[in-house]
Amino acid sequence: LTVREVLDLAAARLASTQVTPRVEIPLRSTLSNTYRALGRTDDALREAKRCLDLARETMGENSIDELEARRTYAVILAENGESDEAEKLTRTAIAVYEKDPAKFDRELAQARCELGRYLIDRGTAAEGAEELRRGIEGLKKHVDDKDRNLQTAMHNYGAALDAAGKPQEAEKALREALAICEKQFGPDHAATAYEL
Repeated sequence: LTVREVLDLAAARLASTQVTPRVEIPLRSTLSNTYRALGRTDDALREAKRCLDLARETMGENSIDELEARRTYAVILAENGESDEAEKLTRTAIAVYEKDPAKFDRELAQARCELGRYLIDRGTAAEGAEELRRGIEGLKKHVDDKDRNLQTAMHNYGAALDAAGKPQEAEKALREALAICEKQFGPDHAATAYEL
C-alpha cells in the first residue's frame, strides 16, 4: 500500500464511522495536512472544509477548534490560488484573536504571518511585509531560533521587502532566515541551500 492509498482508506473509513467531533476534527485536520503535503490539493481542500464545517457546527463559530480549522482551510485555499478568500478567512480569525491577545498571542502571530503571505500573493508587498513584521515580532516571543515557522516567515518577509523596493532590509531578513536554516538543518541541507 502507498501512503496515498492508506490516506484514501482512512478518509473512507472516517466517512463511514461514527466518531465524536472531538475525535473527528483532528483526524480530518491530519488528513487534510497530509493530502496537502502530498500535493493532493482537491482532497486536502475537501477534508479541510469538512473539518471547518464540523468545528463550526459542533464547537461553535470562533471556538479554538473552528479558528484553527478556518486557518488551515485558508492556507490550502491560498496554495490553490484563492488568496482573496484565504485573506478574508484569516482576517476574521485575526479579529477574534485581537479581542484576547493574551490568550491567543501565538495564534495571532502565526495568523499575521499567514496573512502577510496572502497579501504578497495578491501583489500588495508593503502591506504583506507589515503583517509579517508584526507576526514575526509575536512569534519570537514563543519560539526558539531554530523554528521552521519563524524561518518561513523571515523568508517571506525578505521577499516582501524586496518586492516593496527595500533591498537592504530584505537582505537582512533573508540572512536571518538562512541562519535559522543552518541552525536547524546544517549548512549542507537542501532547505539551507534553498535559502541561498
